[in-house]
Amino acid sequence: MRLKTLLYFALLWTISAQAQKFDDLLIKGKSEFKNGQFAEAAQTLKKAIAMNPNNPEAHYFLGYCYSRLNAADANYIPNTSLELAF
Repeated sequence: MRLKTLLYFALLWTISAQAQKFDDLLIKGKSEFKNGQFAEAAQTLKKAIAMNPNNPEAHYFLGYCYSRLNAADANYIPNTSLELAF
């Protein structure tokens, strides 16, 4: 019985730690976005989405980063990667 309880709490701690890491990545990505660091924010938000792929806020900011990265001028169009286009 003690082993089951210990395993249960270990699982809860692991889940809690992952949730905290996701939250930290999301906050960092949003901060980088607000500071105009769109490439850095995109990388951070991709890591957050890998941890929690169903979070709409992370996807929203990642898409917004991609739109800002592609908005500088029209010279990017011939070299746009399919990943950034979608």
